[in-house]
Amino acid sequence: MGNSLIKELGRLKQSSKEAVENIESFNQFKQYMHVERPFERSLIHIMDRIREQNRPHLVMVCGSVGDGKSHLISYLKNNYPDLFHNVTIHNDATESFSPTKTSIETLRNILNPFTDDNLSIDQNDMNHVVVAINLGTLNNFLHSEYGSEFMELQRYVEDKKILEEGVTSSGEESEGRFQFVNLSDYHLYELAKDGVQSGFLEALFEKITAKSPDNPFYEKYKLVCSQEASLKDECPVVKNYELLMNRDVQKSIVYLLAELMIKYKMIVSPRMFLDFIYHILVPDYIQDSAISKALGNKNKDEIRERYLESLLPNLLFDLGKRSEAFLPIETLGSLAKRNQLSDKWIISFFITDNISSLTKDIVPERLLEQLNLNNSVGGFDKKQEGRELILKTLLRLRAISGVAREDEQSTLFPKFLTYLFYWNTHNVKELRTLYYDVIEAIYNWNGKTETERINMFVGRNQLKYAISQKIVIKPHLEQKEVDLDERLSRFLNYMVLKFKVEGSNQIYSISIDFNLFELIVKMKNGYRPNSRDKNNFINFANFADRMIKENVQQDNVVIREKVSQDSKQYILTVDEFGYEFKEK
Repeated sequence: MGNSLIKELGRLKQSSKEAVENIESFNQFKQYMHVERPFERSLIHIMDRIREQNRPHLVMVCGSVGDGKSHLISYLKNNYPDLFHNVTIHNDATESFSPTKTSIETLRNILNPFTDDNLSIDQNDMNHVVVAINLGTLNNFLHSEYGSEFMELQRYVEDKKILEEGVTSSGEESEGRFQFVNLSDYHLYELAKDGVQSGFLEALFEKITAKSPDNPFYEKYKLVCSQEASLKDECPVVKNYELLMNRDVQKSIVYLLAELMIKYKMIVSPRMFLDFIYHILVPDYIQDSAISKALGNKNKDEIRERYLESLLPNLLFDLGKRSEAFLPIETLGSLAKRNQLSDKWIISFFITDNISSLTKDIVPERLLEQLNLNNSVGGFDKKQEGRELILKTLLRLRAISGVAREDEQSTLFPKFLTYLFYWNTHNVKELRTLYYDVIEAIYNWNGKTETERINMFVGRNQLKYAISQKIVIKPHLEQKEVDLDERLSRFLNYMVLKFKVEGSNQIYSISIDFNLFELIVKMKNGYRPNSRDKNNFINFANFADRMIKENVQQDNVVIREKVSQDSKQYILTVDEFGYEFKEK
């Protein structure tokens, strides 16, 4: 069942031949799947500008594995051939042309026109060089035995901050012999005030699901539905493909991927994304075989169980069991994000005799019908494990169908995205609450004490007394012009906030990612960090400790009894007459 569709979807896999780029062969399928991204126009502009130059230029297309460097060069070479007249292309700087040479030695030969010595003389060779290069390979090359020959290139890379974390300046601004575009600056999604969006991923979804004769996937889907209509309702791949056509499902997948990349710092490349789509559509047990053959001689309950397990929501949230890279994805499903509503459904689901009335509360009836769930659960719900699988499937389907978005509005992630947008657009006024939440977390890092006082550790850990000092912490704001863009394609996934202490000129910086933000909010709500937190958030611990140690106010120390019904406080002060210790 659905062999032709499964085979067509197989072209999305990383292991397929379509995943391998070839400069001279950009086939019809790759042409169809191509989606323009902002850096494409940048590279076209660079190539157009240098082709009139009378000296060779080096153009570096930088990035990470699988982010589309080779695809971009191949696409432009085949669609804009005039830009590549007198251009030498090295499409993969991790490969060698010769078994006797390393990739670094090969790269040295390719870049020979751009050694410091050759840059200083007129060269007869007028070929420009375009090289697709991973940032790690570029770093290794510049620090290799050949690095001393390329000091001008090294200075350019350092000046443009190409190897540094953060958003680099554009290579289009360069007027010298070196040019670059950095694909690592661009995420798979855009950041907006109201969350995340993705023009790129939306376009890829459209390529895969568009109801168009140009779409090879949709043509195979239609073929399956027309030739095998009697079995199409039993094929999870067909049902998954139909579910992927749903725009709400597409938006939910984009949101989930953004969560993975921000919360867990996952790197998802375009190539990895297409492989991901294949694996949430096609279960491993089917692969290239017919569904009927894959199910073999299983009984009715086993067939229903296999069908439910093979639906997109379960393939999606169980992907971590099949791919270590996606291990955290299960934590983003409805079963992990428990709330009062889901708890009510879970309890009701296991005490009611008739679950059909509950299924419509969890998931809209149109989705139940579309996925043939009413027929699939009939009789199967009599078993405990059957009910567990049905409930898991329904809650996960709710999570990706768009109807669950209201359930999560109170969660921290949307709030973090809003702050992240304002920080990246330099709108510091909207960050006031965040700044003061961080200050409160600093004060309470070593335990709660009086306003504008912070606990100190003197000598060994004091079990009976808490020792505190006064320290006034304030935000340090750098006024920059507010970016008025409503969607950002180049941004950082973390924020850097700066603070100062009254009476000191020292500035203290702390990077705040989602995990630290979550801890700060928990502390605001009364949570006290433990030793595990202080190990997990060592950067914040060092940041707070440094602020305390460098701003010790030795003329005013308060000592308070930790455990006493009649807790006493003492104050140690010093003035011109010496030390004074008295009860406060």
